Amino acid sequence: MKNSSLLLLTALLLLAGCGKKSSPVTISGTVNGAAGNELYYSIPLKGTSFPYFQDTLFLDPSGGFILETETDAPVFITFRLPETSIPKGEYTYREMTLPVMPGQSLTLTINREEGAASFVAQGEYAEAVNAYMGLPVPPYFYNFERIFHHLAPQEIVDTTAILKEEDMKPFRRMKENGTIPAEMYRLIAADRDCYYALAATYAYMGQVRDFTLPDSLRSVWLDIYRQYPPDENTRIASPSWPDYAYFFINSLPYFTEGITRETLQNLHREGRIHTFFLEQARERLSGQRLEYYTAFYLFQEGFQKNYEKELIGLYDRFTEEYPRSPYIPFIKKEIEEIRLYHEKISDPVKESIRIPDDQENISSLSEALAPFKGKKVYIDVWATWCGPCKREFAFKEPFHQWLTEHGYELLYISIDEESAENKWLEMMRYYDLEGYHIRASEALEADLYRIYDQNGTLMIPWYMEIDKEGNIRERHARKPSEIIAADQGE
Repeated sequence: MKNSSLLLLTALLLLAGCGKKSSPVTISGTVNGAAGNELYYSIPLKGTSFPYFQDTLFLDPSGGFILETETDAPVFITFRLPETSIPKGEYTYREMTLPVMPGQSLTLTINREEGAASFVAQGEYAEAVNAYMGLPVPPYFYNFERIFHHLAPQEIVDTTAILKEEDMKPFRRMKENGTIPAEMYRLIAADRDCYYALAATYAYMGQVRDFTLPDSLRSVWLDIYRQYPPDENTRIASPSWPDYAYFFINSLPYFTEGITRETLQNLHREGRIHTFFLEQARERLSGQRLEYYTAFYLFQEGFQKNYEKELIGLYDRFTEEYPRSPYIPFIKKEIEEIRLYHEKISDPVKESIRIPDDQENISSLSEALAPFKGKKVYIDVWATWCGPCKREFAFKEPFHQWLTEHGYELLYISIDEESAENKWLEMMRYYDLEGYHIRASEALEADLYRIYDQNGTLMIPWYMEIDKEGNIRERHARKPSEIIAADQGE
C-alpha cells in the first residue's frame, strides 16, 4: 500500500510538471525556379513566431524540402526565399506566413520567377492557410500611413474595423462549416486584432507633429491599447505582436508621462537608452510576454549593427534571468558581434584605409573623383546607421578581388552627420574597409541627392560605377553581393 501511494504521488507530480504536449507539424513541398538551394523558416518557440528567429532548409536538386517541427499550440510559421519578393495585390512582401495547428501536415508549392514568388498549400486546413496567405501582414508599416493619413482619428478606428471584418469573413465561414477547428480560428482572429491595432497606432503616429499628441488623438490611441492590451498571452503568436508591443512601450512615455525628446537624446548620449526602454517593458509586460519581448528587442537592436556596448550588459542580464530561454541562441550571435566590435576598434587604422585631409571641403562628386583621374571607380554610398549597407560588407574580400581584376578603385562616401564621426572611424576599422573614404559635407550630400534624382530622396546602400573619364557609367550599379553571385555563376 505504501509503494502504491508513492507511485500515485510520483505520477501526480509528473503530470503537474508537464505542460501541453507538443505535436509534430510537417510541411513539405517544392520550390520551382529557385535561384539557390536555401529556404529560411521561422521556428515556433513557446507559441511565438518571430520571422528572424529562423533556421535554414536546404532544397534537394529538384527543389524539394521537408520541415518537421513541433508545437503545443496553434502558431504561425514564416518561410522566406533569399532575394525573393511575394506579391499580394498592391503589396509586396518578403515572407510567406502560414497558420498551422499541432499535428498538421501540409504540402506547399512555391513558384519563383524573376525574383518574385507565388505559392499554394494543399492538405489539412489548406483552405484557411491559402486564405490567410492572401492577407496583409507586417512589416511594411509605411502602408498604414499611406492608407490612413487623410482620415480623422475616429475614422481610422472605423476603417480598421471594417478591414478586419472583411479579413475574418472567410475564416468565420470555415469555422461555422466545421472545416477549421476553433483553435485555428482564434489564432487568426487574435492575429487580425493585433495587426489592425498596430495599423491604427502607426497611422496615429503619422499624424503626430513635433512630438505632440493632440488630446483627441491621445484618447483614441489609448483606447486601442485598452481594448487590445499587449500583455495578454492570446496575441503573442501574431507576427504583428512584437512591433505592436514595441510601439506601445516606446511611445507611452512620450504621450502619457511627459518624457521629452531631449530626455531620450540625453539617455542615448549616456548609453542608457535601451536600459530605459526595457525598464518600461518590465512595467508593462509580464511572464512569457516580457521574456519574448526582451529577446525580440535585443535581437532587433543588435541586428541594426550600431554596436552599442549597452546591449552587452542587457543581454548578460537576460541570460541570468532566463538561463533556459529558447531565444538565447538567436540573440547571442548579434551580441557576440558587438563584443568583437569593441575589441577590434582599438586596433590602429591600416594604411590601406585612406581619408583625404581636406574631405570637409569637398563639395561635389566631381571634386571627390579628382584624385582618380584616368581610373575607373566603384562608389559605395553608405552610413553607419544603415543595416543593409553594413550587411554588404560581408562580401568585402571576394569583392575586393573582383575590383582588382576589373581595374576599379573603391571610394566609400558616408552620409553620416558630423556627430557620428567617431562611429564612422570605428566602423572602418571594424569592417576593415580598405579603400578611400569621405564623410560627405552638406554640399557634397546635396550633390548626391541631385545625382540620385528621385524626387528629393536618396536610398542607401547606393552604388555607382565611374569610367576613366570621370563620367557616371552606372548611376545605380549592382551591389557587391549581386556582383559576386553573378561572378560565381549563381
